[in-house]
Amino acid sequence: MRRFIKLCKALFLLPLYVYRTHIRLEELKLTVWRFKRLVELSLNEIPAVIPKGFRPCHPCNLRRVGRDADGGYVVTEEAIRATEVLISYGIDFDWEFEREFSELSGARVFAYDRSTVDLLVGADEPERLRFNRFFDGQIATFHGLFIGNGEHGTVRVSQTLQGHENKRVFIKFDIEGAEYEPAVFGDLLKLPPNVIGVVAEFHSFPGNVDRIRNLVKSSGFYVVHIHVNNGGGTSDDMLPNLIELTLLREGYFRPSGEVHTYPLGVDRPCVASRRDMRLHFEDWSLR
Repeated sequence: MRRFIKLCKALFLLPLYVYRTHIRLEELKLTVWRFKRLVELSLNEIPAVIPKGFRPCHPCNLRRVGRDADGGYVVTEEAIRATEVLISYGIDFDWEFEREFSELSGARVFAYDRSTVDLLVGADEPERLRFNRFFDGQIATFHGLFIGNGEHGTVRVSQTLQGHENKRVFIKFDIEGAEYEPAVFGDLLKLPPNVIGVVAEFHSFPGNVDRIRNLVKSSGFYVVHIHVNNGGGTSDDMLPNLIELTLLREGYFRPSGEVHTYPLGVDRPCVASRRDMRLHFEDWSLR
């Protein structure tokens, strides 16, 4: 009888043992994979792994616009020439991208950022004059509002697009993670066809890969450039925490047919004192 009870207990617990063994093997497999990739990729570079779905289509005529540091972005010359209105969400106290983009394209600029108002208060007189010289209401217009749900001193993305329906619009946003707020992300998913392109910094990339992928697919954009902000580091899986994407609609870029390694020659480290990150596009079945 005792042997029978032991046999029943063993049969009952067998699936649990098998399951635990499987989990431990998977964890071990993932640990070995991480260590192997870290050794392989770190020999001569700072590595970052990107899912293959984000590999750019490698267009011609890429141009860097803005600073040679954080705040500069890479766009195609075709998109720059076509843009009539640049709408910028999040400028902090750096409008070099907006200034240069406007000079190259002739586009009107509309910028939104509540934090800039506070920075202006503490700025010296030459900086305030420089700000007012650019945001003069003619070439560029500034609104001291955060992007949000339209309440409590915020404005929705959809509201900023009103009045520009017959213009080719380009969007830049760097809003420190607020891109994932339901009202903001919902509007980004429904950008109208006259929005020809977007450059953006996406925060918390490892936890939002699927959401960003959905944004690209649902909006009909193509990834034409990707860069890692080297100030954000990487997750345990070597996914970068901060990425910069350039998204364009068909017709505003011309594929080169070449396969490039990233970063490109037009890229610059966001943090100049650190090396830029070398990107490795890989399947992500282990995640």
